[in-house]
Amino acid sequence: MKWFKRKPKNRRFERANVLEVKMHSKLVHSARVRMFTSALAWTLGTLITILLVWRVSEWALNRFVYTNPTFAIEEIEVQTDGIIPLEQLREWTGVKEGENLFAVDIRRLTRDLKLNTLIQDAAVERVLPGKLWVRITEREPVVQFTKWQQPSPGSGFRPVTFYFDSNGVMLMPTDLPKLTAQLAEQFDHLPRMMGVKGSDLAKGRPVEEPMIRMALQFIEKFGQSEMSSFADLVELDITSSQVIEVTTRQGSRLTFGHEDLGRQLRRWRAVHDYTGGVGKAISTLDLSVSNNVPARWQEAGLLPASQPQNKKPSPYKKKHV
Repeated sequence: MKWFKRKPKNRRFERANVLEVKMHSKLVHSARVRMFTSALAWTLGTLITILLVWRVSEWALNRFVYTNPTFAIEEIEVQTDGIIPLEQLREWTGVKEGENLFAVDIRRLTRDLKLNTLIQDAAVERVLPGKLWVRITEREPVVQFTKWQQPSPGSGFRPVTFYFDSNGVMLMPTDLPKLTAQLAEQFDHLPRMMGVKGSDLAKGRPVEEPMIRMALQFIEKFGQSEMSSFADLVELDITSSQVIEVTTRQGSRLTFGHEDLGRQLRRWRAVHDYTGGVGKAISTLDLSVSNNVPARWQEAGLLPASQPQNKKPSPYKKKHV
C-alpha cells in the first residue's frame, strides 16, 4: 500500500519556479519599455529634423528666391492674336513690375485669364531672370444677338448685345475691352442672329441648340464660298426649327435647309450669276427645296451694290481656312 502513497511536495522547488516566472515578466516589461522609449525618441528626433529642414528651406527660399532682387520682374511681355490691347492684358494679369517672378502663381493666373470669355487659351511662363511671358489666344466673334436684361432690381429692361464665336461660345459684353472706333464698327458689321432663346446659354460653354449650331455652320460655309465676295450677311433668323432665313445687305432674302449647306451655296451662286446676266437681282430664293426652287427677282439698279474690295479685313491675326 505504500506504493500508492504520494510523496510530499518540495516547497523549495515550487517557490523557485514562481520566482523564475516573475523574473521573466520583469525582463519582458523592461524590454518593452526600452523599445517604446527608443521608438518615441526616434520619432521625436525625426519630427524635429523634418521641422528644422522645413524651416531652413523656407528661410533659404525667402532669402535667395522670393526676396532676391535678381528675380524682380523687369518686363511683362504680352502677345495676342486678336484685338485685346496689350496694356489691357497686362492689367488683367494683376502683376506689377518689381514683383518677384517666383511669387507669381502661374496656375492661378492662367485660370483667371481664361475666365474671360474673349480668351480661348492662355499660356504663362517665367523667363529668368526677370521676365513674365504671357501669350493669349482669343475667340473671334462671328455673329451678334440681342437679349433684354434688367441691370438692377427696379430698373427697366434694356437690350444688351452678346456674341457667339464659331464654336458657339457666348462672349460676354462685360469681358470685351474698350474698343477703338474702328474695331467697334467691325463688331457692328457682324450679322445679327434673330430668334435666340436664352434657356441654353451659359458663360464659357458651347451652346448646344441645334438651330444656333446650324447658323454658325452656315456662317463658316458662307465665308469659305464664292458668294462671300458678292453678298454681305445682315441677319440670320432661326425662329423656325426647320430652316434659316438669311437677309443680305443687297436686299435678298434666302431660305436654307439643314442638308448640305455647301450645295445650297453653290446653287445660290448659280442663280446669282443668272440674274446678273439679265439685269435682275434676287429678291427671295428658297434653297431648302430640292427641285423647282421658288424665287422672285427685282431690278438690280434699285439695290445697293456690293463692294467687296471695301470690306474691312478681320482684325484677328488667325489664319482663316
